Amino acid sequence: MVTQTEPEPDRRQQNFWLRQNFRVRGCRLSDGSGQVRHRHHVLHDQNVDKRTCIPMNHLAPDQAPYTVCNSSLSEYGVLGFELGFAMASPNALILWEAQFGDFHNTAQCIIDQFICPGQAKWVRQNGIVLLLPHGMEGMVRLRNQNRVRPSELLLTCRSARVRRVQNIPPPGPNGSSRCATTTRTSRRTQTGTGTVFGSASSGTGTVFGSVGSDCGSVLQNLTEDLAVRQLYDCNWIVVNCSSPGNYFHVLRRQILLPFRKPLIVFTPKSLLRHPDARSSFDGMLPGNAAAAARGTHFQRLIPEDGPAAQRPDAVKRLIFCTGKVYYELTKERQRRGLEETVAISRMEQLSPFPFDQVKAEFERFHNADLVWCQEEHKNQGYYDYVKPRIRTTINKAKNVGYAGRDPAAAPATGNKNTHLVELRRFLDTAFDLEAFSEQ
Repeated sequence: MVTQTEPEPDRRQQNFWLRQNFRVRGCRLSDGSGQVRHRHHVLHDQNVDKRTCIPMNHLAPDQAPYTVCNSSLSEYGVLGFELGFAMASPNALILWEAQFGDFHNTAQCIIDQFICPGQAKWVRQNGIVLLLPHGMEGMVRLRNQNRVRPSELLLTCRSARVRRVQNIPPPGPNGSSRCATTTRTSRRTQTGTGTVFGSASSGTGTVFGSVGSDCGSVLQNLTEDLAVRQLYDCNWIVVNCSSPGNYFHVLRRQILLPFRKPLIVFTPKSLLRHPDARSSFDGMLPGNAAAAARGTHFQRLIPEDGPAAQRPDAVKRLIFCTGKVYYELTKERQRRGLEETVAISRMEQLSPFPFDQVKAEFERFHNADLVWCQEEHKNQGYYDYVKPRIRTTINKAKNVGYAGRDPAAAPATGNKNTHLVELRRFLDTAFDLEAFSEQ
């Protein structure tokens, strides 16, 4: 029984891959200079200039190489190179990390033209990993506003299977579907769930795109192989891990999959030093039937396992969230003494959407109202993506309330006091059990 905890699982997971003869390559501005996330990966001799040592290259005689790259501040060129490296080396784990989340903006054309539509447009699979530091930390304006807008990345997720449906809405006055706008030809219509090929007037067609929208949505068959089927059908994977163990397992799954898909990971910097963001080594042991029961695999959704799980019938509110806001929610729940009446579930994988596990949580806490809580502004976070999918999962039995910041143009206020006021406001909404009683 291993009882120690590891707040930063990078060394353990890379040790695993290198010994399994999978090459690991990490690229980031100042990645080996001892300033940032991987500061322990390159050791510098204080007496001899430019003399360095990478301990991860000395694990075993027959291990795979481990490369740490200090990139220039040219995201467009660097990400393009790493994408080509990942394409030429499909059995290597290639990680490109932005210095701050919004630094991927200057590489947007690489993402839009090659990574997002890589398999559909170029008929090429690619397993590159994009690590995008993201989280509302309340820092100064320059650093606090350098955040990802998750809504932009989730808009381009294709997380459904191609399937034929019979209930396309009848055409409206302009000849288009009720929830659609006409494009260049009458046989190709853009809907809220993707692209419908067929005749809208005939009521049949094939929906391409993500399921779960309130318009023309179709819930996937919740079979046992749903998780793998979704990964095979999607164009990329988007996760926001809240624990080191789950971060370890999502990267492990990335290299062990029999096919390749790009992986986007939101990586809050504050969780590197958060005392509660830790995992037991037992949660990173080799997988088997007994180990799987202990959670030694990637968890797409981490269910409530506290006092609220002991009496699910008494739970009045079920809060879904993702990322580091989970720790702020648990701290506030404990302060208010609501451990038995409020359940909190962490959605670690956003796309493909975990329909089956969301459904299981809803059925477990069937008396609770549903709330999605995020620290991002309403127009920049996950709410517009998850709400219709949750509603589709529960057959629109309940509404999904929103607890988070109001819409805004900038990713963050850049003022510490304003940041704390906004945080207090949406935490009050999340734990006000009467806030959504009229919905």
